[in-house]
Amino acid sequence: MIGAFQQLMLSASIYIICAFVLGFVYERIGTSGWRQVGFGAVMGAAIMGLELTPLEFSTFVVDIDTPLLLISTLYGGPIAAALVLPGPVLITIFAEHPDLVYELTMAVAPVLIGLTVLATWVACGWEVDRRAVLVCALLSPLTLLPSALPIEDSDVDALSVLAVWTAAGTLIFGLMLAHELKRARFSRARRKQRLFDALTGTIPAEVFQQQLEHQWRLHERYGHQYSYLMISIDDAAATREDLGMKEWERMRALVATSILHATRDSDVCTAIEYDRFGLLLPHASLPYALPVAQRVKEAVDGATLVAKPAAPVTVSIGCADVEGTQSPGDVRAAAEGQLFLATAKGKRGVISPDPESFSDGIVRSFPGNSGRRSDELTAAPQTESQLLTRNNHVA
Repeated sequence: MIGAFQQLMLSASIYIICAFVLGFVYERIGTSGWRQVGFGAVMGAAIMGLELTPLEFSTFVVDIDTPLLLISTLYGGPIAAALVLPGPVLITIFAEHPDLVYELTMAVAPVLIGLTVLATWVACGWEVDRRAVLVCALLSPLTLLPSALPIEDSDVDALSVLAVWTAAGTLIFGLMLAHELKRARFSRARRKQRLFDALTGTIPAEVFQQQLEHQWRLHERYGHQYSYLMISIDDAAATREDLGMKEWERMRALVATSILHATRDSDVCTAIEYDRFGLLLPHASLPYALPVAQRVKEAVDGATLVAKPAAPVTVSIGCADVEGTQSPGDVRAAAEGQLFLATAKGKRGVISPDPESFSDGIVRSFPGNSGRRSDELTAAPQTESQLLTRNNHVA
């Protein structure tokens, strides 16, 4: 019994360590396309290595290969399967094992289950997540069918215990790996956002929220005015698909740079999701903010027209000020509502509310960042590596 407990603990430890290592590899490997290939290759190689070291305590043996094979083909895809499948065959041949067909079936079955679940999820357009892991865990006992034949010679009690552990092991390893991949994606997104902020001059969302709350406190105590502009790239999904990811990121950075060039140094901007920006204008009520929105729209139109004459990018803007709000988040909600009204008109480059409705004939000075060079509007680096190179030169 002690041997069985040690076996289970060691197997669970291997699942946890493998999930952590594979999550780290996924986070560090290349760009999206090569990342999938590299991740699948590393996964397949790792499983092949573990198959060379079977775990045995006394006469009690728990198979750790099945959960690893199931989850590796679910997340690693065909690349992992192509590397994993020859492994058991070669090991069996070199060991001169007589039960070649049986060993091959035991290796192929979990791989086929993992690939079947993956193909089903991809065909349905679902994300490979915990649900897919749960389905793999429920199907994992099917891999024991070769061991149950013929039925009259099989040990039903041993197969029942092994079926439970196979499902539990698949669930443990799958959930751990899903968690690590989610952490890796979040970490990559954070690093990418930090590079974007350094490149364009925008600030992180957390810092922007602090600035928003600070302005709210000043408004409550001293009656200071401020406005919030919600800026959205028109037809963002279609534009991103037409331009491709790299060119889309470059144009998105150009939009952010244009926004900052059209505003004061005291104004702060942050990226929201993949197609929106939040702009906070301290000491500016709505009549003062609307001319700024018009200038931002014109700056974006001009910069993107120079950078991409064939497919210029436009923005729609929703504007709101702090008057009549009850909490720091109300002004953003009001700006988002105005943006919804702007996009609902079915036109590009709309500002809501209409600046003409707030025009009182007074020409207001609201200077931009005169300290920045005008050529910087279209000089945004096209890749993150250029930013890193530039930072290295500065260092």
